[in-house]
Amino acid sequence: MAVTTGPVTVAGPQSRDRYGLFAVAEMADLPAHASLGGVQWITGNCGMDTGYTVACGESLGNKAFPVGNLVDTATPFVVYAGRTCGTVGFTEAEQQALILQKLRASEQAVVETVFSAQQSGQSPGLANNPDVITVAPGTNFVDSIGLLEAAFYNFYGLQGVLHLPFRSGEHASSYNLLTADAAHPLPGNSHVWRTALGTAVSIGNYTGNSPVGVGPVAGHQWLYITPPVKIWRQPDSQVTISPIEGSLNRTTNQETWLAERTYVMGFECNVVFAIDATLPTTTTT
Repeated sequence: MAVTTGPVTVAGPQSRDRYGLFAVAEMADLPAHASLGGVQWITGNCGMDTGYTVACGESLGNKAFPVGNLVDTATPFVVYAGRTCGTVGFTEAEQQALILQKLRASEQAVVETVFSAQQSGQSPGLANNPDVITVAPGTNFVDSIGLLEAAFYNFYGLQGVLHLPFRSGEHASSYNLLTADAAHPLPGNSHVWRTALGTAVSIGNYTGNSPVGVGPVAGHQWLYITPPVKIWRQPDSQVTISPIEGSLNRTTNQETWLAERTYVMGFECNVVFAIDATLPTTTTT
């Protein structure tokens, strides 16, 4: 006599975070009262220095004293995960753990998209940022990255972050433009990809849109470079998760679970450069 049983519950496949902006950015807990007004910080890194000939030293009146930022700000936005399901089989604590797991699984991709288009009130970001400086296109993909870095480092003196959409990241790897740096990782990360100049490279779910938010033409993507990025976010203990009382719909006998995390992210001096890069039609090994 044949005996059939249902599936046995086991541990699922082990997952891990993919490489992206979270690996490159400095991560920190969001201050308790920053969820509405964002954050601000003081910096002395904005603007470039100037040299002069010692034998013909310039008088004080001839020296340039450009106005530079001393206080930078960044504004908040929220990433949320939602799920509708039946009421049988899981406790409230289990459902809350599962919706938090869903939030963690894909929030990096959402953050990359929000940041790349300065959406949902986030600033400073990439596209739709009026302070973006556009660099004239290069003759090819490699030349475009070189021109972008050259323009940026003529304006900002410290290491920056190159922001590449997924396709551009694969091409950069194919052309041997990236080096895995385990010797000098950013805070909290085991390694990051870097260019020959040491620029940290974030490869992620960027839109690739133009500085005014227009999608790229076929075969092109807009690439951006900024100063180092810092991300403040609520720790798991402060994530808003709906209780059973607010999740249960007694009419449909369904539960609607919600988890929300507030983010603030930005970079200093609001220095952003962009270039319209032509993607290679072939790859190299």
